[in-house]
Amino acid sequence: MSEELEARWDKAIEHARYMLKEYLNIPTGVFGATYISIVIQRYESGERTEELLKELEEIK
Repeated sequence: MSEELEARWDKAIEHARYMLKEYLNIPTGVFGATYISIVIQRYESGERTEELLKELEEIK
């Protein structure tokens, strides 16, 4: 994995974890938090697909 790609993964998962905390603080954020949790679990299980990277990067 190139350094650039590794940096994208690091930034994306850090952002996803931050957004999970934010969604958990929103009373109606349970659905978003559930989705983000699933995406993070896929990452933590070792998945490193382009699809997962895009999903992580697109979390708003």
